[in-house]
Amino acid sequence: MTDGAPAPLSAPVADTGLRCPRCRYNLTGLAQPRCPECGTVFDWEDVRRAADPTPTIAFERARGRHRVPAFLWTALTVLFAPWVFARQVVRRARLRSALGFAALCLAATALSLLFDWAPDVYVVWMVTAAAYLPVQALALSLLDVPGWSQPLRALRFWLIVGGYTCAVMVPEIYTGPPLLTFRDLWLQLDWHFIGTPGAAPTAQWRFAPTLWEGSLDALIGWSQLGLWLAGPACCMYARWRTARQPRLRSAVAALLVVPAGLGLYAVAVEFVGLPLGVALNRWNLF
Repeated sequence: MTDGAPAPLSAPVADTGLRCPRCRYNLTGLAQPRCPECGTVFDWEDVRRAADPTPTIAFERARGRHRVPAFLWTALTVLFAPWVFARQVVRRARLRSALGFAALCLAATALSLLFDWAPDVYVVWMVTAAAYLPVQALALSLLDVPGWSQPLRALRFWLIVGGYTCAVMVPEIYTGPPLLTFRDLWLQLDWHFIGTPGAAPTAQWRFAPTLWEGSLDALIGWSQLGLWLAGPACCMYARWRTARQPRLRSAVAALLVVPAGLGLYAVAVEFVGLPLGVALNRWNLF
């Protein structure tokens, strides 16, 4: 190199795609496993897995006719291995795919009309589900303390979770949905924990009594609700652990999802589904 000649520019470092699991700061070129933007301490292996663009959920990986078995496999994973689904959705998931999955679940539920011709119940259930999903996403976003720094990203995540946990609607093709009203839920809690005389639950909707009776229908109804709520609870735990929250704190947050989800669902049935059902019967539309 001759005197006075400018030093050659160093080659720019290629973006590795590594991002902070909390604030999404670009970690390319960073040596220490600590985000300089938000201070989060992370594990490089977790960050590298998150940077892998390969979809982790079977329904998102499949194409063409392979979407059918992938849909069934994803539904089985959500229902019977929610901890596996939680790891997948925390790592990577697409909102468009989740909403498409939910639409297929809603359409599949229409097949229940083959077993029990009750279009009024079907319409009420569909409207209730459509109203409930955004409310659930908003409520879980408020519980998701590590996601408060990026509320829109948190809301998107919980919309994805809500879309995929619609998998519980698939077995409802034959059994029907467990339509639980808020009044029935409150009366049952009052009857068991407070003991108010005359507070025994009284059914206001066709599926509500089965939730309180010692019968096979009651077992099916509560099993459906349990399988459904396990998905969001596991996702809350996995999301908090990804943000390096302590295990105990993450477990408490996950447990809070269960009463929150059950209460919101009962409210949606009570104040959205039930009034619509009464209106449909009054207008003799079915």
